[in-house]
Amino acid sequence: MLTTTLSTRFRSSTIIRASRLYAARSMHTPDMVYTNEKHDQSRIFSVASLLEYPSYTHRMRLKASEMMVAAALSIGIELSQQTKPNDINEISSWKLAHELGSGSYGVVHYATCADTGDTAAIKVIELNDQNKSSLTREIDVLKSVRARGGHNNIISLRGVYQSEQKLHIVTELMRGGEMYTHLAAYGAMTELQTRLLTRDVCNALGFLHDCGIIHKDIKPENILLMEPDNSDNNTAKIADFGSAGPATAIMPHDHIGTSAYQSPEYVLSGICSPATDMWALGCVLYIALCGSHPFDLDGTATDEEIEKRVHIQKVRFDYEPWTQVSDEAKDLIRFLLHTDPKFRPSAAQVLQHVWMRDVV
Repeated sequence: MLTTTLSTRFRSSTIIRASRLYAARSMHTPDMVYTNEKHDQSRIFSVASLLEYPSYTHRMRLKASEMMVAAALSIGIELSQQTKPNDINEISSWKLAHELGSGSYGVVHYATCADTGDTAAIKVIELNDQNKSSLTREIDVLKSVRARGGHNNIISLRGVYQSEQKLHIVTELMRGGEMYTHLAAYGAMTELQTRLLTRDVCNALGFLHDCGIIHKDIKPENILLMEPDNSDNNTAKIADFGSAGPATAIMPHDHIGTSAYQSPEYVLSGICSPATDMWALGCVLYIALCGSHPFDLDGTATDEEIEKRVHIQKVRFDYEPWTQVSDEAKDLIRFLLHTDPKFRPSAAQVLQHVWMRDVV
């Protein structure tokens, strides 16, 4: 039996067998069957149509208020300015319970408010010089989103509290946890589940990009699900804005994101644009539908090997799991993983793709 690896591009080397990965997928016949893999006029995107769109960096024109947000993100502000004087007292109203997850950033706890009974997730971080800038970026983005009325597909900030050398970030509780955990528990997603997740993530990315903010670390660990079950009726939200920054910003290579999800142009030049997030989304969709990273199918590649492969290796759909996936889904993934950012669809264009019909 074929064994598929949720590779080290994720956080662990969890092995999921193919029978578990694909048992839930509906065995339907694609609405349209193509005799070859060339892009033709029946596709929602073509090279000719995408050429009509100038590059992201030239197309984006930020309003004055959005430029202020971008400036704040690029300059950064001290953590002490992010909290109110009474925050240290307010944190006592939250009662931390069991651990929801942990990582290099700290520990996330399930929490209940003693005053109201509300539940939330609280990330507890030990402050140090190494994490201050990323924490500043995350808090700043979340507060900027909240100031704009929030977004249904971006994790909402409930509060920020600082006590001694610890920072507590309170957000809404996402009972379904990470997309990564969902894949480990249930296997690859059905096409309908993946389309709905794509809709939610693109709605969030479109909102951020219109504000001049690039997430820069889209991956299964940073996409959270509202419910813990495997139903189609779920909601996805993006989280973890520690790498976020303004469009077109050039940042040192070791300051953003996760190597396995970085676009070819970023690997070469460090330039980030909305297309950077769209490349990462292409990797996420590939993983959602088959359980493997497109440039690390067996989970053994080093970061350096992946950085080479993104420039020269074509995305493969010629092995067993992909026989059950529609040509429309493969078509969208190919566009998202185009090595030239000018040919990648924007978040809004993804929502117009033929594969996304009936879910937007």
